[in-house]
Amino acid sequence: MLRTPTTRALPGAAGRLSAVLSDRFLRVPLVFFVVAQLLDILTTTVGLVRGLDEANPLTAGVIHHLGMAGLLLQKVPVVLALMCGLMLLPRRVAVASAWAFTALMGAVVVSNVNLVLAARPL
Repeated sequence: MLRTPTTRALPGAAGRLSAVLSDRFLRVPLVFFVVAQLLDILTTTVGLVRGLDEANPLTAGVIHHLGMAGLLLQKVPVVLALMCGLMLLPRRVAVASAWAFTALMGAVVVSNVNLVLAARPL
């Protein structure tokens, strides 16, 4: 019986991380996810400079206590958590989930850009 590569399960625990990173169907959305995270940092910074408030209470607390560097520090565990979560899922579900989280972050960035553009001029 034949099966497509997208139905293949990820390997055991020892090789899961390398499997996630070596699988181009997972690597591509992860790269886009990291780019979206960086764009979120950029658009959030611009929005705060233009007088907007951070809507996420957790992120607002991190920024309040650690400044803008805290925003970058907050993103690292988010990316690591996504990668760990993907390692636990069957490959097909992991690929769909990676794209879903990437699309969600893309929507956040688009929302940030819209808010920044609508903000009062400096």
